[in-house]
Amino acid sequence: MAKGKKAKRARKRLTPIIERADPPVLAAEVGRKIKSRSPKRGAVPAKVTIRLPMFAASGGSKGLSLRKGAGKRMASVGLASELAVSIPGKSLGQHAFPAAPSAKRFAIDTKETTGRDEITSLEPFAPAHLRLRTKPLKLAASLRAAPLSIRHDRKLGRGEKEPTTLFPPEDRATYSDTSYPWGTVGRLSTGASGVMIGPRHLLTVSHGIPWSGSGVSAFTFTPGTFDGSAPFGVASATWVYYRVKVTGTLNANERKHDYAVVVLNWRIGDLAGWMGSKTYHTSWDGSPYWYHCGYPTDIASGQRPIWDNGISMDGKGVKRHREIHHWADVWPGQSGGPMFAWWSGQAGPHCVSVQSAHDSSRNYASGGSEMVDLVIDARSDFP
Repeated sequence: MAKGKKAKRARKRLTPIIERADPPVLAAEVGRKIKSRSPKRGAVPAKVTIRLPMFAASGGSKGLSLRKGAGKRMASVGLASELAVSIPGKSLGQHAFPAAPSAKRFAIDTKETTGRDEITSLEPFAPAHLRLRTKPLKLAASLRAAPLSIRHDRKLGRGEKEPTTLFPPEDRATYSDTSYPWGTVGRLSTGASGVMIGPRHLLTVSHGIPWSGSGVSAFTFTPGTFDGSAPFGVASATWVYYRVKVTGTLNANERKHDYAVVVLNWRIGDLAGWMGSKTYHTSWDGSPYWYHCGYPTDIASGQRPIWDNGISMDGKGVKRHREIHHWADVWPGQSGGPMFAWWSGQAGPHCVSVQSAHDSSRNYASGGSEMVDLVIDARSDFP
């Protein structure tokens, strides 16, 4: 009986081909010696069924497990849940992209139009189906990973200088919590960070938009993503509302207007929720009210969000368009992540600016009442 079970478990071992050590084809000669070919007639089926991971996790998911065998580590992956889709066979292996979004520029107003102490504000939305937490849960031990080899506290040699945006001690913490409001923050397919600011409205940086000539290339947004997951789904951009196209290093004017509101193709905010938006007021300067979230490239290559709090800010410029200085720990990829705070009696936090730029002594966020006006315009045009 034991012998039969052993035979049943036995697997056929692949037999390698024994060859001479002939050299490979020179790269310059590949096109001449290796011929391309078209698909073989009749080889493609009429319909192909593909399986896609769903954004909702099922309770019975086993996730990723590792086991040792024959001296090697082998991974067995179980999807949380999946969707089978049938497509025409002729579409197999072909890229499919959403339509490029349209862009709408709004003029900059150089005059103040509101009173000295008035600020513009839009309310947040905390979905009843999500738990609300004022700080995200600690990252589970099973999800912790060693940081990349970048040393932010490296001692520089004599005369050596480099720009840094991390101010010791390192305060950023990675999280995977998708409760409100932490799941409102997500990552653009361009690598920038952003936050839901309305039911189908994303707030991010202008320099995170894939400007292409006179238009915009297609891109998507995934709120709450962690290691490529999509807990609320994925949405595509349809419109981009902006004041300044920012494509490279930022001058003083661009640092005040480095934000954009993106209209998405469906109301993904009904699932993830959204933050409120509010005009930054200089009476808040110097006090550690502020939180920040984003997806830095020095942690998990931008695939995991971080959060920081107890941040002080200092608003510069007129109320309508502000360059806001701060000293939170920031690394590329966090651009577009919200600077936000909580107010008593509110359903959730309000975002007052988005991370924009840095130099060796401080970091910069873009905000002001014109940022809130841009959110109002986008949400009014596309409810």
